Amino acid sequence: MLLKSKLSRVFSRLLSATLALLALPLLISPSTLAQSNSLSAYSPETINECLLSPYPDQCLKDKEASQWRETDPTSLIPLDTRSYGLSGPFSLNAKYDADLAWIFGLNYTQMLSEQLGVALKTTFGANELRANITAGYAFSPNHQFKLTYEYLAQNLPFEFASGQETTWVNQYAIGGAYQFLIKHNVIHSLELSAHTIRASNKELSTVVFDQTDTGYSVNYRRIAGGTEDNAGATLNLYPFQNTLFNIGAGYSRLSYDTQYEDNQKRSIISYKAELAHVLHPRLQFKVGIDATASNTAHVAEISHILNKDLELSLKGEYSKGNAGQPDAKSVMLAVNYPAPQKYSIQKPTAFQELKQWIDKPVVFATRVLAIKDE
Repeated sequence: MLLKSKLSRVFSRLLSATLALLALPLLISPSTLAQSNSLSAYSPETINECLLSPYPDQCLKDKEASQWRETDPTSLIPLDTRSYGLSGPFSLNAKYDADLAWIFGLNYTQMLSEQLGVALKTTFGANELRANITAGYAFSPNHQFKLTYEYLAQNLPFEFASGQETTWVNQYAIGGAYQFLIKHNVIHSLELSAHTIRASNKELSTVVFDQTDTGYSVNYRRIAGGTEDNAGATLNLYPFQNTLFNIGAGYSRLSYDTQYEDNQKRSIISYKAELAHVLHPRLQFKVGIDATASNTAHVAEISHILNKDLELSLKGEYSKGNAGQPDAKSVMLAVNYPAPQKYSIQKPTAFQELKQWIDKPVVFATRVLAIKDE
């Protein structure tokens, strides 16, 4: 009798659950589904719990009112990098160099506060590795200072009497710059800067060549690293609307640590000039020249703001080598994110101005300063 009573209760509960499942479409009104954004918005546990309740319609409403509704976890992850405090810009670039072949680059600038920021530039390829970091600080709205450190390694060819030798050479560089913001009519700012480059020596094996019955030749070989010191002043001007013109001069000195050959010392009055002009709010170009004891670089660049917060830049560079340095030719394509809303040279905010200045390193070498020594 007791067993029969228990079986009867179990059967009654199963029957009630079955009837509740069959009656669900009738019990849940269309308005409730609209408010609840369909049952798929809830977990299986929540749906089963409400199905077994006497009033499923009210159960779902209570769950929603009490914020028990499940949320897609991916909606909690911000996709905008700014949500993580990453301001950028990011830059990816690909460069083809006549001597070093393909070189790829990754650049990033991050402001840590209204007065402090850092910029990182890296390049990598089969024949080049570079790490360049700049940190800048604004002491006041009119006084700014930045430091740059760079390591550069390149796989370069050297012509010896016994034949060509291609080998890795490296150098270190450090520089600092101070900028005084004048912002008076045409004159925008005055910049004072200095940097030094130190390339390492490298010993190579001795080669015996031109062997004959009567004799032979011996080639004692090494790579002599160079030292270049530069200091100068640059005046930044706004001569016309949407036009920026920089002109500077200073002193540059280069020497090599040779043992066999002439030192090829060279000292010159260095100079540089750059012109930037906004052709359109979404299009600008730059041309420039920079002459030091080691080379004279000519640069042309055009940039265009694309859709989806992207900027595209095309840059060509030709460097005429001096004092034993080779000529260098390259072309580079870069994609930057986020792009500026529009190009505007005049009247940037103090924050934007510091960020743009930090993004330009004090020193960014084209070649390792090394020559053959035999």
